[in-house]
Amino acid sequence: MSPGALYRYFASKEAIIEAICEADRKEDAKIFAAMLSAPDVAEGFTRAAMMHMRYISETGIAPLFAEMRAESMRNEAVRLCRERCMGEVENAFYFHLKNGVERGDIDPVVDLETLMPAIMAIGEGLAVNDLLAKGVKEDQLAAFLRAIGDAVLRPKKRAAT
Repeated sequence: MSPGALYRYFASKEAIIEAICEADRKEDAKIFAAMLSAPDVAEGFTRAAMMHMRYISETGIAPLFAEMRAESMRNEAVRLCRERCMGEVENAFYFHLKNGVERGDIDPVVDLETLMPAIMAIGEGLAVNDLLAKGVKEDQLAAFLRAIGDAVLRPKKRAAT
């Protein structure tokens, strides 16, 4: 679609990005459902991360994801839109982890205020690089993510997976 045709449907670049974020909310809901239904917090982390990696790879949106991230560093309106969308994801994940701490299921290596932006940055890097599309085996990526989850979340007991 040409830029002119695109702008018949959207008033601005920011409106386009807002529409993309809104569409991703449906996928986020599925990811969070998988995370919440996992037998333990660390496994939920792995399931959610792998679902996100599959979504990125299957839809081929890694370049768009990278472009939106870059634009958010130049354009205040795009930055605010991105932060709002990502903030919703981060908040849902934060409260899931916080509940895990309060129940005594996990004992993160650092406080959640430090852990969350670090995990989000790792996730963003994985998404932009679309490792599954580059031939990384899904089971190996899952094992890597499970090891990260176990190392940083330090689950008290591991449910059978």
